[in-house]
Amino acid sequence: MKRKLALITGTALALLLLLGLLWLGLGWSRSAPEVSFNLVEGQTLSLFDLRGRPVLITFWSVGCATCIKEMPRWIELYNELAPQGFVMIGVATPFDRPDFVMNTRQRHKLNYPIAFDLDGKVSKAFGNVHITPTTVLINPAGEIILQQPGVLDMPALRKQILSMLKQ
Repeated sequence: MKRKLALITGTALALLLLLGLLWLGLGWSRSAPEVSFNLVEGQTLSLFDLRGRPVLITFWSVGCATCIKEMPRWIELYNELAPQGFVMIGVATPFDRPDFVMNTRQRHKLNYPIAFDLDGKVSKAFGNVHITPTTVLINPAGEIILQQPGVLDMPALRKQILSMLKQ
């Protein structure tokens, strides 16, 4: 009896894990949270106001070597697709000092909007993002279709964004 219960419990847990991984990996969507970004220039940008456009949010940190290495690729993607309506926002993690964020922005010539998340509200709204880099892609309907830590397949991401821009 105990063995049967353990087998059922183990199977149920494995199924839940599999469903969770499929949801993350296959791009099943969920509504994006209604958050506002405090941009380094002093403006506020609401995610709600960006509906109708594809939005990419990249959570990064000044101490994240992978984040810094990815920045030229983000700049290239932004330069190519922003004129077509693509929106990109870089969110500095709550533990980054604002002066370090500003220095990194200037040193790497980041031309896309950068937001402070000093109180951690944006990170929390996206499921307590703690890993950098973490990228979130939101479709024009306001649904999260990708949320992934680590380095992304940039050609596949670009293709996905282009398909949204053509709609």
